[in-house]
Amino acid sequence: MSAEKSPAESIEKDAQDELQKIVVDEPDPNTDSATDFPPQQKDGDPSQRKESAPAQKKEEGQEKTRVTNNRMEAMQAPPPRPATILGAENSEQSPADESDAETKWTQEHIGTIIAGRYRILELLGIGGMGSVFKAEHIMLGTLVAVKILNRDLETNPKALKRFAQEAKAASSLKHSNIATVSDYGLTESGFPYFVMDLIAGKSLSDLIDAKTSLPWQQAIDFGIQIADAMAYAHSNGIVHRDLKPANIIISPTAKGEERATVVDFGIAKFADETQEALNIQKLTQTGEVFGSPLYMSPEQCTGKTMDGRSDIYSFGCMMYEMVTGEVPFYGANAVQTILKQINEPPPSLRSTGNLQAAGSFPSGLETVILHCLEKVPEERYRSMDDVKADLQLVKRGAPPTCKSVRRFRFKLKAPNLLQTGLVTAIGTITIFLGMAFWINKWQYEMVPWQRDYAQAKRELERGEYGQAIMSAKHGIKVALERKAPKHELAALYIMLGDGYRGAANNADYNEAHKAYQSAIAASTDHDSAKQQVLSNDKLGEIEEQKGQYKDALEKYDKALISFSDRYTEPAEKARLYMHKANTLRAMNDFDGAARQAREAISLYRSMDSVNTPALADALTQLAGILRESGHSADAQNAEDEAYKLKSNY
Repeated sequence: MSAEKSPAESIEKDAQDELQKIVVDEPDPNTDSATDFPPQQKDGDPSQRKESAPAQKKEEGQEKTRVTNNRMEAMQAPPPRPATILGAENSEQSPADESDAETKWTQEHIGTIIAGRYRILELLGIGGMGSVFKAEHIMLGTLVAVKILNRDLETNPKALKRFAQEAKAASSLKHSNIATVSDYGLTESGFPYFVMDLIAGKSLSDLIDAKTSLPWQQAIDFGIQIADAMAYAHSNGIVHRDLKPANIIISPTAKGEERATVVDFGIAKFADETQEALNIQKLTQTGEVFGSPLYMSPEQCTGKTMDGRSDIYSFGCMMYEMVTGEVPFYGANAVQTILKQINEPPPSLRSTGNLQAAGSFPSGLETVILHCLEKVPEERYRSMDDVKADLQLVKRGAPPTCKSVRRFRFKLKAPNLLQTGLVTAIGTITIFLGMAFWINKWQYEMVPWQRDYAQAKRELERGEYGQAIMSAKHGIKVALERKAPKHELAALYIMLGDGYRGAANNADYNEAHKAYQSAIAASTDHDSAKQQVLSNDKLGEIEEQKGQYKDALEKYDKALISFSDRYTEPAEKARLYMHKANTLRAMNDFDGAARQAREAISLYRSMDSVNTPALADALTQLAGILRESGHSADAQNAEDEAYKLKSNY
């Protein structure tokens, strides 16, 4: 007679059985399916992860073109749909028939012209919600990627809304490390489409698979770029919620460097039931699990409120995998992985099975990664700007500002966390069955004052200054009531000041001055360096516009002093030097103005080509300063260089 299971064991088994049915359509255990784990892997040993990937995961003999919508495996045919999707009836059409029909439908687009200007050249891949094509802009002769909503989702209102939301979200983000949507509309046959950057490169996932792990210096470089992109997205009120290596595209730049581009803002994919269990966990199933279990934060696993710190956790999982070649949490199936995310501490990076990586990276890097992986959001980094700043410190050989993770803390809390995780798993199942789970909600979920900030920013961009002022004021009120982080309160005051300045009358300049002073007063926490810089810079601009040049210089100097290891944005510092140059020029101090302009130019030269227009403008202004001070030859040289730069963009 078998031993009776304890209540906890019964709860866990029930939770796993029920949640497993929802998360992934398991194959018949009696079949010899490619999705079965070999016997030695059923305990979820991470050292076996690489061997478990199916052979078809790596393509041979051909470079893949990566597009900005999702992980583009160069597939020979579209993946079959799962046998069971929550809330959807099974089709009588067989997977093979569906695949043939989908392939025929996509092939019909080849050679067609969309909106009179995009000629479809070839199919690049099929995702859960859209098919992506390589296309040519007929009038410009440039290559782009066009994503068209899949045929079977044409009448699905939620899919239509999510497709439109992705286009709008991506089009609102203008950053060199975020893929941009440039056009949106309907095809002649009535299917929604949008146009994206076409990026030739590989996914970070493929890069890790090919190299087992990355050199730590390369991992830091990619991490800094990704953190910068996500800090920008968060400042615009957008949380990705599906950060993973498959959603990062690595491509070469004109300078021979490597650029990391964040893609896939808002699209969940149907899981491919023919993939083995680990690959299934890397996918996102529409209407089922929003996110990828291998990279999901504990709060995402348990259905709690998410914000930018959830992306920080997923970022930590990615950094861990870049450095070690292994994910920090890996179970034999999606359910076990989720339970590990909720309950277990991350193993030390040096304890992974990948001996190549062990001991080959600075201890400060491990400290940063483990700080990202704190179970409680409040104990992680507060912002992606902070993550970026610490990675820059580690890159320079300096220790990070965060403290080492107290590894025993998780062990002490593990029993309670386990109990909470099991109870939450049961609760999660109930939500799944009753309302298709919380993760059907659109991903741009923010706390109230962040919504007001994002709204005010959009209104400013549209020139709706009165509305922006009202949105910022409401955000400030809520932020004060709910004791928001000081740097976020300061950011709202800055937004309020920008609204008053936009109205462009004397009374409003006075109100703007008050708002920026309030931002400085609120900037008292260690995350507020950026707000200190921006507030003093904007106060300097107001003083300069009033003709109070000495006061303006004082504010600009305060802004420059406010730069620290926590805020090192070189483009902003270069802009401040140019502000000082213009002020000194107005005071007829041409030598001082030229020195400041050259400081700015030196910074711009050290940055990515995305700052080429700013460099050209700085050279043009330097030429004007030099000409006014009688240095005609030097002025001509600066003008010539500026002209060459402008002719290239």
